[in-house]
Amino acid sequence: MTERREKAEHLAGVRKCMVLLVVMPVAIAVLLAYSFLFSPETALVHTVYCSLLSLVLVEALLWRLEKLPFTCSYVPGRVPVVALLSVYWVTFMLYTHVMAYLEHEMLRSRLATAICLGCLLSAWCGLAAYRKRWRRESAGFLFHEEPEPVVCTLNLSY
Repeated sequence: MTERREKAEHLAGVRKCMVLLVVMPVAIAVLLAYSFLFSPETALVHTVYCSLLSLVLVEALLWRLEKLPFTCSYVPGRVPVVALLSVYWVTFMLYTHVMAYLEHEMLRSRLATAICLGCLLSAWCGLAAYRKRWRRESAGFLFHEEPEPVVCTLNLSY
């Protein structure tokens, strides 16, 4: 509440929580499921692929995070809900289709596997490096937002 420590420590906690509660269980489930369905090598490749995808997604979701989860009130009127849901849906469909296609192509050859996993690892490292650089330049956390002027003109209070 008082934000006495560095912002980096708080963000590291959010990131660790996401990794421990989401990425690790998904990786374990993928490893167990694919171990029964395919060879150990294929299971390991799937696990590494899914883990790297999850880590890249965590970095993307926490891109320029200015608020700690559940510490800032919701302010209506920032973004039209239908437009936001439409963008999320299209992004989700594109992401799942492209990543499934990449996984299919990756499993065809070892060279494609190495290239794909190398690109994902590079993307994850690049996003992490950008996050660390941006974090040094950013101010403190945002705990309270003012409503948009459009919402204020309706004489609504919260």
